[in-house]
Amino acid sequence: MSTLNVATIQALSTNTTPTIKDSAGTEIGKFCRAYLRYNMQNNTIFGSFNVSSVTDNGTGVCTVNFTNAFTSATSYSAHVLGNGEVGNGAHHYPCTFFGDVEAGSFKIAFFRNENSNDRTDQARSFFSFFE
Repeated sequence: MSTLNVATIQALSTNTTPTIKDSAGTEIGKFCRAYLRYNMQNNTIFGSFNVSSVTDNGTGVCTVNFTNAFTSATSYSAHVLGNGEVGNGAHHYPCTFFGDVEAGSFKIAFFRNENSNDRTDQARSFFSFFE
């Protein structure tokens, strides 16, 4: 076994994520391309990577804007969790296909599954994006 100590890992081509492979050369993982910890109630970013800003689109709806865009609007996946003071005492769920998905931004809404008009800003929301 050996340990690799480096300051930077760089992909061989522009706008690609380095791949992690096992000893047989089988891909076993990739790095997260962007993440965000965000409070929708007061528009505060608590931690992020590759996120330039967040646009407040109204109650329970926001757009995450990336510093470096993805290859295309269909090249990445989003993973979202919201947890916070919900309206009407009901649970609210993220709708990851709420708006147009773009290479440079991602729009999302949190709403009750039985009523998409009942939206609530999440006090704690977590986003991760992989390509």
